Amino acid sequence: MQTSLTYRTNRDLFSNHYLDEHLPETEAWDEVSDAELEAAREEILELWEREKGTAPDRNEAQLEANFIRPMFRELGIPFEVEESTSRTQRRPDYGFFESDGAARHAFDEAIRVLSEGFMQHGPNSINEVTRYDEKG
Repeated sequence: MQTSLTYRTNRDLFSNHYLDEHLPETEAWDEVSDAELEAAREEILELWEREKGTAPDRNEAQLEANFIRPMFRELGIPFEVEESTSRTQRRPDYGFFESDGAARHAFDEAIRVLSEGFMQHGPNSINEVTRYDEKG
């Protein structure tokens, strides 16, 4: 069981209060053994050792494919890549889910909604969503 968060550097992805106070009180926090944490840490370090020599020369997509996504998989974190319709708007790159099934359901639902909009309003409907999305 992990008891301290002093090892981390928070870059405002999560609030310090959440990391310091809430997370250690969750059931999931207590379910992970020290041996599991160490095994995951070793796998991620091995992954980094393989990638660190070429990481500075890679673009974001390559780094995500070769390091970030395999790290999420090693940690057992179900995720889906969030594609933005606008390159100028800051949006999350990933959607995280409770299970692989929940991730697949969210992806399937997004495809269904986009397909229905396309079928009802034609190809320009996607452009309208993009323009609205860029306006905020």
